[in-house]
Amino acid sequence: MTPADVRPANAAGWADALRRGLLAFVAMAGLGQALGLAAWALGAPGIALGDALRIGWLEFGAFHHVEIEAEGSVAVGAGAEPAPASFAVGVALLSATALAGWLLFRAGRAVAERAGGGTLARGLHGAKVAIGYALPALPLALLVDARVAVALGEVVAVEQRLRLSAWQAVASPFAIAALAGALGGLRSAFDRDPARLRLLAAAAAGGWWMLLLALGLSYGGLFLAGVVQPDEPVALLTPASARYYRETFARPEVGVVVLAHHVGLAPNEAAWTLVPAMGGCDGAWGDERADFLCYGRFPGSLELLPPGVFPLIDPVGLRFERAPVGYLLFLLVPTVATVLGGRRAAERIGTRGRAAVLAGALSGLAFAALVAVAAALSLVTVRYELGTDLAGGLVVGPVAPTGALLALLWGIGGGAAGAASFRRPASAGSRAGTPPR
Repeated sequence: MTPADVRPANAAGWADALRRGLLAFVAMAGLGQALGLAAWALGAPGIALGDALRIGWLEFGAFHHVEIEAEGSVAVGAGAEPAPASFAVGVALLSATALAGWLLFRAGRAVAERAGGGTLARGLHGAKVAIGYALPALPLALLVDARVAVALGEVVAVEQRLRLSAWQAVASPFAIAALAGALGGLRSAFDRDPARLRLLAAAAAGGWWMLLLALGLSYGGLFLAGVVQPDEPVALLTPASARYYRETFARPEVGVVVLAHHVGLAPNEAAWTLVPAMGGCDGAWGDERADFLCYGRFPGSLELLPPGVFPLIDPVGLRFERAPVGYLLFLLVPTVATVLGGRRAAERIGTRGRAAVLAGALSGLAFAALVAVAAALSLVTVRYELGTDLAGGLVVGPVAPTGALLALLWGIGGGAAGAASFRRPASAGSRAGTPPR
């Protein structure tokens, strides 16, 4: 039998959910088109208006970690016969992903508030926005592609047809929209019955606060490292140094586009910094796994090449060592974020003692789940097939399961400590009744 709390969700709110989901899709597709048109308007080489519109659709896919597939041929050597080649790259511009999540969260919350029902029903109502958000992507994924021809001197010639993975173009936006919309629906339930759901609401608020602080502090630390070490590779990871702007704007029409996409990738860099800051690793794995950024395995021998020399960083003689002592300051990132997140949970629950400490500790559960999602979305995936003999794949980024486990430990410990340190401010009435000392 269908529970009474869920049964209304089968019929109510569909029209509103479809409309709001479609509006969110239009907003994000419009942002993608704006990026594509900006490249055309700034005079980026080789981009016509039609190409810009197609690129805008590929940008929408990149907002949702949809793989961009390239199929065509590669010829290596002057006069060589082209060989069939295909590639697929998946990456998310998480700044845009976060914007999409915020729009869909608000849409799901609004749908649930209008449809009503209990906690579970409201979550289901909110998730309905995923239909209107994801379905319009299918025909566009099937119909829109871009063709690229690139010659690297007389050695390599590449001709490729670029398009989004059709199934991912629907599945990934649907999953993101369903999750964000459901969370918005649950938020409406918290607003409707704050007393009964006070503990869960406080834990959720604390977990979100932990994540936002952790990502912000991680990126801030990375930015500061670039300022302090302007002649080291870290200076190119954020817009923090004169060298970064010289390299980026050597061709101004390209530099603006590069900077815009770098801003889009800022949360990715923050996630790639946060997991090692908590004691985990960033790595690359395909047939084998190799970690490249941890406290115990740090790329210590990389040097910058002279200005204008590609690929900017000299990988010759790369060796790994323990992280310099100064980088241990990144341990402050999870410490500060989880303690303040625990205090936030205690503030939301409005009391001290065991209830506040429990809310702070439960914030660690929310923090771990959010870190797992952020780490997974920040991964870069690569698949390739050259001719008939060479094929493989690679995943690069933070090790999400380890990151989630570490976030759980940091979150529970720091959240409980932060909540225990919370002191509820005295009300105006109580202050007025306090005798002078």
